[in-house]
Amino acid sequence: WSAGDIVYWPDKTDEHLFQAFYPYAEDAIVSSVPMPGLKDQDGTMTSLSACDFLKATTTQTYGTDGVVEFKGDGKNFVHVSSLLKLTIKGDEDLQSSTLDKVSVSGKDIVAPSVYSFAADEVTLSSDGSSDLLEVALNHEMNGTDAIFYFILNEKSDVTTPVTLTLEYTSGGKSYVASMNNFAGNVFV
Repeated sequence: WSAGDIVYWPDKTDEHLFQAFYPYAEDAIVSSVPMPGLKDQDGTMTSLSACDFLKATTTQTYGTDGVVEFKGDGKNFVHVSSLLKLTIKGDEDLQSSTLDKVSVSGKDIVAPSVYSFAADEVTLSSDGSSDLLEVALNHEMNGTDAIFYFILNEKSDVTTPVTLTLEYTSGGKSYVASMNNFAGNVFV
């Protein structure tokens, strides 16, 4: 990281607050940092880097060289969103199937969001299409397990239902399998 402009410490003796986030957003301010969109995921670990949001806060003095370090208890970068790892077993009925599509639905599960360092919270901006993440897979099982990864907004209210739906083809026929109403679970 390098600053766009020369940065000066106000003094070398007092502690100063530093806040950092990833990925960079040019129009960010302390109270409103735009978080990456969650709708363009494909289920691979590689696609997560475009959706993941990290934040860190530290206070420190100038020290001997003025290098700001985000490490130590409570100062490391942390993920703000939730990671959902979905493992689909490639045995029994699914061993020769093709996974066509996976969907995760729930209130504001992929809503556009902003993070506020001032309030230390995420604000969701519901846009009418923020309750559903659909990913086309076209993945042949070939008797092996399949693992998919998704970044979702935090769901801390255990009464808010979430549904997982898998569409697959086996023996030339299409099937739909669902797990409904994960109401007793949270994503944090």
